[in-house]
Amino acid sequence: MKNYYEILEVSQNASPEVIEKAYRALIKKYHPDLQTNKDSYFFENKIKDITEAYNVLSDKNAKTDYDLKLKLYNKDYYNYSNSSAKKNPENKKSILAKTENSDSNNKINLKKYISAIGQTIYNETKKDKLERNRDLVAILLTIIFVSMIVFIFWNVPFLKQFFLP
Repeated sequence: MKNYYEILEVSQNASPEVIEKAYRALIKKYHPDLQTNKDSYFFENKIKDITEAYNVLSDKNAKTDYDLKLKLYNKDYYNYSNSSAKKNPENKKSILAKTENSDSNNKINLKKYISAIGQTIYNETKKDKLERNRDLVAILLTIIFVSMIVFIFWNVPFLKQFFLP
């Protein structure tokens, strides 16, 4: 999941004015027409990410939904065995209390969680052709590399005797 706060280089409790200033500064910084080297693909994608982040964080309702999704995807949110929870049992209890709401809130959280999963799958389908091709090439290279390693190990007599006694 993309972290829009990191993309815009702002904190999670940044005001709308700060978010807008960061958006404008990053648009100026990464605009493809203002770059000396013409790696337009990189800068176009960077601008798309920045604009997407700004559109979500500037809309109040979208921002609250995104913050909820971000909490669900945050590993520390569900990791109760972290060091601060071990040192401070009260902290562990407060984390558990946050996750164990009433049934209606759990149903809403479950719906939002399922919605977040659906959105992630939808985002994967929106990948452009070049990105899908890169993923496919990476998978094929991995298969070829693993096949070569298996072939090499299979032809070494010592290893063959070790694996098949």
